[in-house]
Amino acid sequence: KDKFNIISVGRMEFPHKGYMVGLVDAYETIKQKYEWISLTYVGDGPSREELEKRIKHLPKQYQEDINLVGFVKPDDLPKLYDQAHMNISVAGGMTDGAKNGLLSMPTRHYSYTCEVYGFLPESIECNLSDKPGESVTPYIEKVINMSDQEYVRYSKMSYDSVMARIDNIDIDPDYIFEQAKASKSGGCSISELFGIFVDYYIRKIRFVVSNVFNEGQKMNEV
Repeated sequence: KDKFNIISVGRMEFPHKGYMVGLVDAYETIKQKYEWISLTYVGDGPSREELEKRIKHLPKQYQEDINLVGFVKPDDLPKLYDQAHMNISVAGGMTDGAKNGLLSMPTRHYSYTCEVYGFLPESIECNLSDKPGESVTPYIEKVINMSDQEYVRYSKMSYDSVMARIDNIDIDPDYIFEQAKASKSGGCSISELFGIFVDYYIRKIRFVVSNVFNEGQKMNEV
């Protein structure tokens, strides 16, 4: 309980990822009660300056515990997830955190307030949603005060729910592109980017075919 690091991963493009600004508001509220918390942003984009402007309105000691990492190579992401205790992201950033065993929550798109939909797996359908959610603040506080056993259970639920549905989870194309671009210093070629999208849609097609087959089996049984 001597430290609690919240991580958020994604392209800084508002209002699409406006929740990143709202997360600063939630951080400021929680920080008044739990002074040992910190906040890490992974990613970059055209709206980074807007986020930095909001951070500069925080007390100096609060600003010191916010780390803007910028883009990182995909291979380096697990290290950052390992140093975090809660993942508040959307789309690929959310699923990546969960796949690394980190307690993760999907967040509302196109909103400057940080609204979430509850813990996984109940909220897995809201991975790419702009419908109203709930304030993230009570959820952060709940995680901070969890017992070790409860925290491990929720982290495992995050992992299991994503891995069980990996072929049926929508991924933000911007996230795929930025991850591919960050994977090598010289940027990513068209052929590499094409390969990423082909792999993604093959998985989606496989999921649909599997569903159709299962439905056919049920009809035959009837």
